[in-house]
Amino acid sequence: MSLHVPNKVKNLMWSACRNSLPTKQNLVHRKIIECPFCDHCKQVPKSTLHALWTCQALDVVWENEDLWSCRRNNFFMDFKELLSWFIKHQQNVELFFFTAWSVWTQQNQVRLNQLSYSSHLIASVAKERLEEFLVVQPPPWLCPLVVRS
Repeated sequence: MSLHVPNKVKNLMWSACRNSLPTKQNLVHRKIIECPFCDHCKQVPKSTLHALWTCQALDVVWENEDLWSCRRNNFFMDFKELLSWFIKHQQNVELFFFTAWSVWTQQNQVRLNQLSYSSHLIASVAKERLEEFLVVQPPPWLCPLVVRS
C-alpha cells in the first residue's frame, strides 16, 4: 500500500510506531522528567498512543463516528497496532495520518506557547491540509500518463 502524504507526516508516523516520540512516558524512561502523567487528563501516563489517540481531551478531534468508530470499538496496545489496523482495514489512512500529525503539532505549539489551532478545529484543519496536499501533489495513480516523444 502506497501512502500519499508528505514526508514530515510519514516521519512522525514512523517515529510513533517506533515509540520514539518525546512523550512524557518516554521522557521519564530516559530520566529527563519525573512525572509521566498527561497534562490534559492527568489520569494515565502520556504514551504515544495516549498522546495521539486515547486521551479524553482528543474526543473533540476524533468525534466523527463515521470516520473513527474504531476508537470506541477497538482496544489497541500501542500506536503501531492502531496504525496496522487502519492500514489493514484501509480506513481513511491518509486522513488519519494528517489528523495525528495535526494533533502532535498542536500539542507542541501549545507546550511552547506558540499560536495554535483549538482542539475543536484540528479535524477540519487536517482534512483541509490533506485536500490541499492532494491538489498540489496528486497521487501518481491519478495523474495522466505523459508520453514524451
